[in-house]
Amino acid sequence: MTSNQNIYQSMTTRTLVTMNANDGLWKLKVKTKSKVDAIKLIATTIDTLAKQQGHSTSGATVTKNDQRISAAIQAMFVDDVLKSYYEDINDKLNGAIIDFTMTDFTKGTVKHSITDMQLVYDTAAAIIAKSPTALEAYNLTVTDLPELQVAIDLLSTVVPTQSVMKSGNKTITSDIAKQFVLLRAAMKGLDTNVNTYSKISPKFVEDYTNGRRMVQTSVGHVTAEAALMPIHFEAILGKEYTIGDVLTIKNHSLFNAKYGFSNTPEVLPTVLKSIDGGAVVKETIVKDDNGSFGHWLVVYNPNDMDDVNITVLVAKG
Repeated sequence: MTSNQNIYQSMTTRTLVTMNANDGLWKLKVKTKSKVDAIKLIATTIDTLAKQQGHSTSGATVTKNDQRISAAIQAMFVDDVLKSYYEDINDKLNGAIIDFTMTDFTKGTVKHSITDMQLVYDTAAAIIAKSPTALEAYNLTVTDLPELQVAIDLLSTVVPTQSVMKSGNKTITSDIAKQFVLLRAAMKGLDTNVNTYSKISPKFVEDYTNGRRMVQTSVGHVTAEAALMPIHFEAILGKEYTIGDVLTIKNHSLFNAKYGFSNTPEVLPTVLKSIDGGAVVKETIVKDDNGSFGHWLVVYNPNDMDDVNITVLVAKG
């Protein structure tokens, strides 16, 4: 998961702790309980996907490395046989062609190493086909070449497997992003529901709200920070600015973001401007063609795999 997804997940966990600590207030309330249960289910789904994401390719990597070493040891043995053979017959040209080292078989791209190993096998097989006993004096047994080919074939099958698993990892990453869309919507629904407990237990609502707060206002300046997960938008600074104020928007990330203004904070605006990674833009609040302006700044991360972090400073006009 991304850093911002982890942060949001931690916030969700804290929120559920607060809810559980106050379940005497809501556990018999069907509406509240259904919302909490839905959040728990989504959070569990995200945890499961995150575990799959964290281990999707590691097992394949270990298998690939182990198989590469195994194949390299066998290839190096056959290669030493060939080197000794070519040296004895004073064939420097062919000896140079198969003059590999263990590093050639274990470093660099796996595909290149497989090509080198296969050349060793093909060279030895050609010699034996022409003279079946030619390499017996160099301790090559009848099982050594078949073992090398099996090792090469196994290594060849591991490489695309890892590639497929990485592709699957991308699918899991996409699934996690979709689950966070559901989680954010579920959390907002719970926010509204918890507010109905303000007369019954204002302390519960206060604790809940403090745990949920993602945007903070600093002393002396109106500022907001938005930690955006992949494919995630947030409406910030609602009614905190007016005509003539200047908003300084900074993208702290390497990836582009978008922003726009709206009076419906739960909906992504259709008109958006782009802000490049690391860029800072200034927006002066002016009236639109209808003589009004959007009272919410909506910041949006359009990237499907990367976080974006935005800071906004409001300077009064």
